[in-house]
Amino acid sequence: MIEALYSQLACGHLAGAGLDVFWEEPLPTNDPILTLPNVIAMPHVGGVTEASFEMIAKAVAGNIERIRRGDHPLHTAF
Repeated sequence: MIEALYSQLACGHLAGAGLDVFWEEPLPTNDPILTLPNVIAMPHVGGVTEASFEMIAKAVAGNIERIRRGDHPLHTAF
């Protein structure tokens, strides 16, 4: 599948790709996909926006307040 993505990008059947998660992490700096001019590689920040940071900050603040009151924090595995 990785080869198919590279092939389609290299021949122009795909105009471009923005990649945020990779088949191997960290992605080796010599990975051939990084040589293509129509590829943008991001380090897990593709979904980061001002709005998402605001939501994260509110969730963290809310959990701090919950812990202060002796409640369990929300959105955790415990």
